[in-house]
Formats: sequence, C-alpha cells, structure tokens
Amino acid sequence: MGKVFTCLPEVEALPAKTQAIGFGLTGLSYRSCAIPDQGLHLTSIVYTVAGTLGVLLGLFFIAIPEAEERIPASLASLMTCIIPISTFLIATLILRWEKFAFSRLGGGFIALAGVAMFIGLEKIHFGVSQVVGVGIMFFGFVVYAVFLLYARACQFDPYVATTGTMVYVTLLLAVAAFALEQPLALRPGKEVVLVTVIMGVLSTGAAYAVLNYLIVEAGVVFASTMGYFIPVFAIVTSYFLVGDSISWLQVAGLGLTLVGAWLVNRKPEPVAA
Repeated sequence: MGKVFTCLPEVEALPAKTQAIGFGLTGLSYRSCAIPDQGLHLTSIVYTVAGTLGVLLGLFFIAIPEAEERIPASLASLMTCIIPISTFLIATLILRWEKFAFSRLGGGFIALAGVAMFIGLEKIHFGVSQVVGVGIMFFGFVVYAVFLLYARACQFDPYVATTGTMVYVTLLLAVAAFALEQPLALRPGKEVVLVTVIMGVLSTGAAYAVLNYLIVEAGVVFASTMGYFIPVFAIVTSYFLVGDSISWLQVAGLGLTLVGAWLVNRKPEPVAA
C-alpha cells in the first residue's frame, strides 16, 4: 500500500495507513464477536495474540514507507520476494512445519527470477547510497514473514485474528503518525478520502481476512507466495486502469513466476519403506 499512499500528495503515509486500517475493520468486528468460543471479549489469550500480530504488522507498515523513500520502486517490488523465501526457510529448516527440499527452494529463486523479468531487469538498480533503504526494507519484510508464521502458530479463527490485529495496528500507527508526522494538519480532498476508504476495506480488511484464512486452511508457505505476485498485480492493474503496456518478456516472467510458485508448494513424495 505504501507506493499508492505516497502517490497521494494530500495524505502522508502513516496517517493514511492508520485511516485505511481503521476503515479495514468494517464488517470484521461483528463477525468476530459472533463466534462464541473465540470472541475478542472472552479471553486474554486473544488479546495477547492480536497484540503481538498488531505490533509485527505495525512495524512492517512503518518500515516499508521509510524504505520506499530511499530506494527505487523497481527494487522495492523485487524485494517483496523476501517474504515467501524467508517464510519457507524458517517454516522448513527451523520450525520444521513442512519438509525442506532443494527443489522447493529452487522454485523460490525461479519465481524470484520471474518477478525480476516481469519488473524489467533494466529498471532494477542498486547503489551504495541505497544500503540503508535496502536494510530497512529487508527488516520490514522479514518482520512480515514472522507475522505470517506467528499467525500460523496461533491458529485462531481468521476473522478474530484479523479484527484483533487491525485494532492493535491502528492504535500503534496512530501513535507513530503523531510522533513522526502531522496528521491534524492534513486537509485531504474527497477523492483521497474515497481511495483511502476503498483501500482500507478491500486492500486491508478483506485482504487480511483472506490471508489469515489461507494461513489456517492452506498453510503459511502457500499463503506467503503472494509475495511473488504483489508486483505482478500492480503492473497488471496499471495495464487495465492506466493503459500501461505489457511486453512478451513480462508474460514470460509471469510464467516463470507461476512455475516457481508451483515448485515451492509442491510437497516431496514420501519415500516408500
């Protein structure tokens, strides 16, 4: 969401994220409280889990806009692949939730190559002056991977987890916004408010509900593969909404990304005794 928000001149990044995540609570609170065994008002464990998830996600949302001001958008897009690769390595080598296989790891790097082709190799630049930005973004994406893994370990109802996380991250970002920026001085126009509401409800609330559902039902490695497709979705959306062109090299890159994502999620066949 960071790049979109920084393209809105009337709203600074952190206040916009705070508002959007707040709007993202739409419809989630009622659904969560309707679940009697995991309602947010019933157990302190849910508060603890939601608070931890909220802090992790809040750190991610604070780090990414800061990094995006220091490095090119193309490099930032490529670095989203840190999320699925680090999630896979931690889940298989450290936590051992899934079986490690070099074919799966290779699939991750094939998907990374596909994303690089899709973005355009000639657009990806890295210099010494961008080391700090790369470090901040790397930290942000690793924190996001830990967020996914922690959500998987807790195994709460997706709606409950999403609602609690949104509450805590909204509070955290509100504090950060007042500490780092001047949200009360903003005078956003109607279009900016509308875009913020849409991004809050769809890109934040609904998106994280779906993400938490995938983590519980399909596994964290599968859910994390969305990191390969974030730049793909951005470019495809710009094709339909703005009219940007898509080359055959980008189509080939998309195909490579799909193959890589399939290999990552392809579980090794058990060896017959």
